[in-house]
This record gives sequence, structure tokens and C-alpha cells, in this order.
Amino acid sequence: MWQSSEDFVARMDHSDNDCLLITILSQACQGDQLDGGVLLSKHTTETDGESSMSYKIPIHADFLIAYFTIPGFYSWRNTTKGSWFIQSFCHELDRNGTKYDILKLLTFVCQRVALDFEPNTPDCQMMHQQKQIPCITTMLTRLLVFTEKK
Repeated sequence: MWQSSEDFVARMDHSDNDCLLITILSQACQGDQLDGGVLLSKHTTETDGESSMSYKIPIHADFLIAYFTIPGFYSWRNTTKGSWFIQSFCHELDRNGTKYDILKLLTFVCQRVALDFEPNTPDCQMMHQQKQIPCITTMLTRLLVFTEKK
């Protein structure tokens, strides 16, 4: 029986996973909604006993959004290897994924896309040797580092 990739992934054991990456190939509009925050609790152990502390963080804390290119600009891709951004992102994850935090990795991705790629279409001068730069938006409140699993 044929099984979709979504079904396959849904049935996998995710107990050893620490992070969720969602890829959406679209642009989101900005709105006029307000951020009331969300209440979190921090449970600490002191020498006298245990105590709890509550604090609020923004609803949208700890999100990282990486656009393939600046909104409104063309996003280049290779029809067999994928977009320049995804090629570079996979390269950095393979090469340095457990060495650096995600923002440093994405800086290297931006550098690779900006310097190492351009279309070779001499028959179409308008598209020939154009450039691209990813656009990273971060609301992270801590470093995100992928450590090696033991």
C-alpha cells in the first residue's frame, strides 16, 4: 500500500527530537494585532525548599523566520538541486550544524547565497548574473544550537 511522506513522518518515533522546523513556501502579511503575552512558570529549587516564579514572555517569542529572499524580490533555484537558500542551508547544517548556533549558520547561508550563486543565462540578459540575499527575522530569546545525539 502506498504511503504518503506525511504519513511516514507522522508514524516515526520523535522521542529523541528537540526542535521543530516547518517550511512554508509563501509570504505572510503584517497586521495590526496586539501582543498580550503568555504567562510561563519557572520552577526552581532553593536550599530552603522549592519555589515557583511566574513571568511573561511575548506570544511570538522563540520564532525564527528565514525567507529565501527579501520580500518582493525573485527567488532563484536550480530545478534539480533546489533553491540556492536550501542548498546553502543543508550545506551549513552538514558542515557546521553542531558547531555553531542557528544565527551564525544562517549568516554563513546568507554569505554563500550572496557570493557563490548567480544564474548563468546569457541568452536572457535581464536574468543573467543576478544576485539574491536571504532575509532572516528572529524573535529568539536564547541561542539555538543543535548538539550531537549520543
